[in-house]
Formats: sequence, structure tokens, C-alpha cells
Amino acid sequence: MPTRPRERLKRIRGFLAERERRAAYRFDDVPDPRDPRGVQWSLGVMLRATWMALLVGASSIREIESMTEDLGTARRRDGRLDRLPDSTLEYVLPDVEWQALRRKLVDQIHDMQRAKALEPLGLPFGLLVVDGKALGSYDNDAGGVGQKNEREDGTPYWLVRVLRAVLVTAPTKPCIDQQPIAAETNDMGAFPSLWKGLLEAYGGSNLFEAVSADAGFTSLANATLIDGAGKGYVLGLKGNQPELLAEARRLLEPILDAKTGAYRVAPEAESPWERHKGTRIRRQVWRTSELAGWGEWTHLRQVVLVRQTTEDPSGGKAPVIEDRYFVTNLVAGRLDGAQWITLVRMHWGIENNCFGTLDLRWLEDSRLCCRQGHAPLVLGLLRVMAYNVLGWLRGRHLRSETNRAMTWRELFDRVRLALALVLDAPDACEWAAEPAPSA
Repeated sequence: MPTRPRERLKRIRGFLAERERRAAYRFDDVPDPRDPRGVQWSLGVMLRATWMALLVGASSIREIESMTEDLGTARRRDGRLDRLPDSTLEYVLPDVEWQALRRKLVDQIHDMQRAKALEPLGLPFGLLVVDGKALGSYDNDAGGVGQKNEREDGTPYWLVRVLRAVLVTAPTKPCIDQQPIAAETNDMGAFPSLWKGLLEAYGGSNLFEAVSADAGFTSLANATLIDGAGKGYVLGLKGNQPELLAEARRLLEPILDAKTGAYRVAPEAESPWERHKGTRIRRQVWRTSELAGWGEWTHLRQVVLVRQTTEDPSGGKAPVIEDRYFVTNLVAGRLDGAQWITLVRMHWGIENNCFGTLDLRWLEDSRLCCRQGHAPLVLGLLRVMAYNVLGWLRGRHLRSETNRAMTWRELFDRVRLALALVLDAPDACEWAAEPAPSA
């Protein structure tokens, strides 16, 4: 039975009020970089108001200013509710410690885990996917984390990039960590820093058992880091590991029998044909343990090939075949062939769900909210916290299929209305208020 609009708003309001009572969603303990003299807005109020504006789809600091005025989510130190000027945000956000916001993200994920909102679906364990993400190009080095490039006319610009880790087996595919990619390195070189942070934040939990990443992260050093922590790795295998790739192809590359047209070695598993944008797609998997312990890869246990065949049902075009090879330290019996197909498909949840949503709905990679200092990292963290909590709301608390099928725009609108009700309710906590003084 579809949820009635009044009941839906009541559920959203209750969810938001419950989140407000948790420390993970209050920002009063984030260090304020400003001289306290003459400050009209506390940093906690500013960050909370910014986060709530992101909850309803704000994609620029001008929109954040407008929404704080509409919703009444920003209170000055003199107690007066007022709009939060975008000029104030532009002045303050560049100097905020992004590490403190990262700790808030970690607190949020622990909150979701305690609520059992991160239980794995599709695989028998949690799978974490790591990939790089651009936060936009800037005319400055963004506090030292921007990577310098040149346009065609020779003028310089700086690209701000981060590594993000997304739990793709969770129903809502939340982002659980973000670390900047330093100017002098790349995805592969930045991984150890991200990995250290992941272990410090989640190493004592069972949140994830394995980590998946594309070939840009594949190195013996990174694989050894993951294996040394007792976790599984599933790493893409391409030309940056030429000898290992050559051996994998020699052992696994499917060979067709000239007489029968069938593979000489049948795939271990294959998916049924699926329709996709006027084509049909099938995936097949082959595995071998013959390369276990190959060379210095002493922890390597299997090499996996997943072949994707894309056909034109009309027969007007030749089939397109894509072979993807992976190295892993997972034991052969941990996943069967069908589960390997599932794993490879779920890997793309980081792009199709998390990254795609942030770019399409919050315009993360195209609309530059604030171009100075640490502001891109701070806003990136607040943005993924908004994405996480909205996914949690839709996936777990709005249980009907109709509600779960809401577009992001519809969700933003309903959250905006419910948020106004929370803020206006006499028995609700005051989101915009200063924290009570400690005894």
C-alpha cells in the first residue's frame, strides 16, 4: 500500500529529528580557525546550516545562503535568526580543518552500522570500492592539494582530486571515507594514506572484508598492504603489470573451437542475456589458481577473467567483447563463479550510484562552490554526508516501493518540507541553536 503524503512527511520528520540528536550530525566540536573576537556566526552553526542546505539539493554557496533564509537554519551569536551570507562562507570554509569533517563522516558511518543499515546484499561479505574523484578545477592550488595542469592556451589551472571509498554491498552504497590526492602523487600513490585512515576508522569492525579497485591502483605494495591487514583484495589487471597480465591471458583467454564455435574451456558461470539501451549483454567468468604465489606476489591466490559480450539484437553490428582480468588473495571457495560476476557488476556501484549522483544532482564536478583553500574538501565531505543520509532515509525508512522510486528532486522537495516542519516544531530540538554550555 502506498504511503500517504502526511505519513511520509511524518516519517521523514522523525528521521531528521533523530539524526539531529546524534553527535555525528552536530558540528560544534569542529575547531574554528578564526579569532573569536567579533565573530557573528559560530562555525558549528555555519557547518550545520550548510549541511542542511545540501540535504535539500543546494549545489552552490549562493543556494546555501538562499536556503538558510528560507528554512531559518542559521542563528547568529546574538540569538537572531538570519540568512547566512555566501561571502561569510567564502571567507571561512577555506580555513576549516577538513580532517575534522572527515571524523564526522566516520561517526556517521558508525551510526549507520549500529542501526544495521549497512548489512551486505548480493555477496556474503562487505565489499569496499576505492576510486578517484574530481571535485573541479580551480585557479589556485586549493591549499596545496591541487594538481597543476595547463590549458591549451598555456594558462595554468589546478585540479582538486580525492580518493573515496564506497561500501557497494550496502543497500544505499554510502561513501565511508575521503582523502585528498596530494599534488605530487596519483591514485596508486595516494592509496596507502587512504588505507591507513580506513584501518584506523573501521579496522576493528566487520564493515568490509574485501577491497576492490581498478588497475590504476594495482601494485604489489598496495596488495601487500591490504593482505597484511587481513583483508581481501580484488584489483584490476592491465598493462601496468605486463608480465602478470601475459600469464593470466595465457591461462584464461577463452579460445573458440573452430568446428563447434564453443569455448574449448567452458566458463565457470555466465549470466543470462540482459537488455540494456537497445543491446543485450552477457557476462561469463573463468578462474585459475595456477598463478598462486606468482613471483613476489606471495599472497596471490587466484586470477579471474570476466568477459562481457554486448550484441546488437538486430545483427547489424558485430558483437563487442570486453575482457576484464583481476588478481585476488581471496581463497577459491570464498565466492563461486556467479558471485564473481555479481562482484564485478557491484564494483561499478561507486560510479553509477555514488559518483554519478553527486555529479548529476549536486553538480559536484561542474559547479564550483568555493575556490579557495580547503573549501573543496570540506564541501565534498559535507556533500557525501548528505548523500549518505538521504540514501539511508529512502532505502530504510521510506519502505514502500513508490517511495524508494522517488527521484532525487522529489526527495529533495519532501525533505525540504519535512525539515521546515522539524525546525518549526515546538517540541523539536533547535537545529540552528548554539550548543548548551557545558557544566
